Amino acid sequence: IGFCLNRCSPSMGDHKYFYDDLQDLVQELNADVEAINSSRGGGRQDKIQQASDKMKRAKKVLHQLKIELRSVDNPDEKKDYEKRAAALDKEIRGINQAIANAKADAAGGGGGGGGGGGGGGGGDDEGTSGRDDGKRQARKKKDEINAIQDDSLASLQRSKKIVQDTEEIARDSEQTLYRQTEDLVRIKDDLSTLRGNIDRAKREMNAFVRRMMSDKLILAGLFLVLVGLIVLIVLKVVNKFKKKKEPVPATPPPPSPPPAGPPPAGPPPAGPPPP
Repeated sequence: IGFCLNRCSPSMGDHKYFYDDLQDLVQELNADVEAINSSRGGGRQDKIQQASDKMKRAKKVLHQLKIELRSVDNPDEKKDYEKRAAALDKEIRGINQAIANAKADAAGGGGGGGGGGGGGGGGDDEGTSGRDDGKRQARKKKDEINAIQDDSLASLQRSKKIVQDTEEIARDSEQTLYRQTEDLVRIKDDLSTLRGNIDRAKREMNAFVRRMMSDKLILAGLFLVLVGLIVLIVLKVVNKFKKKKEPVPATPPPPSPPPAGPPPAGPPPAGPPPP
C-alpha cells in the first residue's frame, strides 16, 4: 500500500525521472547501433547482445513512463510528455529493428563463410529469414509488453482498491477512537464524582463512629449508675433481712407483790427534798 501511495502520486514527478532515464537509454542504444554497424568479427556479436539487453530495459522504462503519465493531473504537461514518449517509442522501434537486422546479418555472414564461394546468395536468403524472425520476435515482445501492461493496470486497480479500503478502515478507526476518547473522559468524570462521594461517605462514617463512641460512653455511665442502684438495693435488703434474724432479748419477770399485814417498822419514807 505504501509503495502504491508513493509511486502512484502525481506530485512525485516519477514520469520525469522515467523520461530522462529513457532518453539516456535511447542515446546509448543509438551509439551501440553505430558501434555495431562499424564493427566486424567476433566483437560485433557481443555488442549486439549488449544492445539487446539495453533494449529490454528501454522497453520496461517506456512501459513505466506510460503508466506514470496516466496519473498526471496537469493536462498540458500530460499531453507534452505523451508526445515525447511517442517520439521515443518510435525511435526505440527503429533501433530495435536495426538491432534485429544486425542479428540477422551476423547470422547470415556466418552461414556464408561456411558455404565457400556460393555463400553470397545463401547469405541473402538467410538475411531475409533473419529479418522475418526479428519481426516475429518484435511482435512477440510487443504482445508480452501488452500483457505486462495489462497486468500492471490490474495490479494498480487492486492497489487503488486496497488504498480505498484502507482509508475506509482508517476513518472507521478514527471514529471508534473518538468515541473511546469520549467514553474515557466520561469515565474520568464519573470517577471524580465517585471519589467525592467516597470522601463524603468516609467523613460521615467517621462522624457516625464518633457519635457511636459518645453513645457508648453514655450507656456505660448509665449502666454503672444502674449497677450502683442495684447494689444499694441489694445491700439494704440484706441488712433488713439480717435485722429480722437477730434474737430478741428476754424481758425480766415482774416483781412479786408484798405480803399482807402491817408494814414493817422503819424509818418513814423520805419526803420530798427541801427546796
